[in-house]
Amino acid sequence: MQTGRIDSRSSPGYTAFIRPACNINSYTPVVESQDHPGYYEIYQPVLESVSLNQDSASITVGETLKLEPTFHGAGGAQVPTEEQGVTWTSSDPEVVMVDVNGNIKALKEGTATITVTTDVGQKTAVCNVTVGHSPVKTEGKAATCTEEGSREYYSCSSCGRCSARVFPRSSTL
Repeated sequence: MQTGRIDSRSSPGYTAFIRPACNINSYTPVVESQDHPGYYEIYQPVLESVSLNQDSASITVGETLKLEPTFHGAGGAQVPTEEQGVTWTSSDPEVVMVDVNGNIKALKEGTATITVTTDVGQKTAVCNVTVGHSPVKTEGKAATCTEEGSREYYSCSSCGRCSARVFPRSSTL
């Protein structure tokens, strides 16, 4: 058996000194008991809310985005992410798909709300996602004696739709 001194350290959101304990992850604060010296009390922040790194997003068809939850405890203490179980849902999975890790993918034009819900306490946060097409500008060119001209136009890089106007061939030269 190994003996020795465990150094105290302070943790954000807690006023007492904490010490690491065996078989508890590094994010769980423990405090030496005032009533029973040599014993430790484990403190786990109570989950009050969850938020996402984005409240809204505009992306194009085929684009992906990662949503990250942050868990908030009492008194501003941050609750460890790896200790929280969550469920991700999309209000319209045909527009935006979301996986178990918060990765979203835009499938078609439209809007959807992505919701993360904590397993404990059923706290929720949402991100409103708008999926649009990505326009690409094509410069116009003047007509010559031998070639037709065109006006500038935009086309969608996702679906290929565009509106192009062609100038008639010049016959005055």
